[in-house]
Order: sequence, then C-alpha cells, then structure tokens
Amino acid sequence: MAEYGTPPKQCSALEKGDYVMLKERPCKIVELSTSEPGKHGNAKVTLVGVDIFTGDKYEDALPVTENMDVLQVTDYKIIDYLDGMVNIYNVNRDDLINLPEGDLGKKIKDGIDAGQSLSCSVVSALGEERIVDVKQNPGHR
Repeated sequence: MAEYGTPPKQCSALEKGDYVMLKERPCKIVELSTSEPGKHGNAKVTLVGVDIFTGDKYEDALPVTENMDVLQVTDYKIIDYLDGMVNIYNVNRDDLINLPEGDLGKKIKDGIDAGQSLSCSVVSALGEERIVDVKQNPGHR
C-alpha cells in the first residue's frame, strides 16, 4: 500500500472525479485528456485537478504508464453538527471533523435540520481531512 492508504494507479486508469496527489497537493481530477504517442515520445495524460483544501487549480502532463498516488476516500454516517464541526461515525471511528463551507456545509445543515439520515465521504491527506461529498442514505427521509 502507498503512503495515502491505497495502491498507486497508472495514469491511463485514472478517471474524472478521482482524488490524487497532483503537484504534491491533494486534488480532485476535474479534467482529463489523453494524447496519442508521437514521434518524440509516448502517449501522455493531461490532468487538471482542484486542491481539496485551497480550491487552487493544478495541471500536469504525465506519461500514461506513470503511477499516481491515489487518495483514500472513507465513508461515514453523519450524526450531527455543532459549532462548525460535524460528528461522523463508522465502525472504525467516531470523531469530529470541520464542517465544510459553501454548498456541502449547507447540505449537511439543511439535511440534519430536516431529520434526514446523511452520509459523507472524507479524504485525508497531508495531515488534514475534508468532507468532499454528502448524500442522503437510501430509505431514510
């Protein structure tokens, strides 16, 4: 296993929406394109990612055979929120994490206030972690 909890993935196998280390920053891939091999080299993958902590955009072009560090995404049940923190739970962890700003934070607050059962996906990297997705649990209102 790699440093980030998952095995590296070859660039040719990456997909839009994957979480990877791009330019040494944890990013969500928002654009991905592949160029054909040319007379001066192998095929390349051009990746554009958005830093999950800062929102900065990063771009890199890498050989399709190069391995990338893929970040682990862990799902948790959301118990509640209070004072800018979210109480998350799964069988391995019961903890508090920062309530995200913007639409995700609003979705959590509105859902919990409406009595919905919610889950979230959390990415950890560089000693920090961030809620990157929120969804309503099936069969719950």
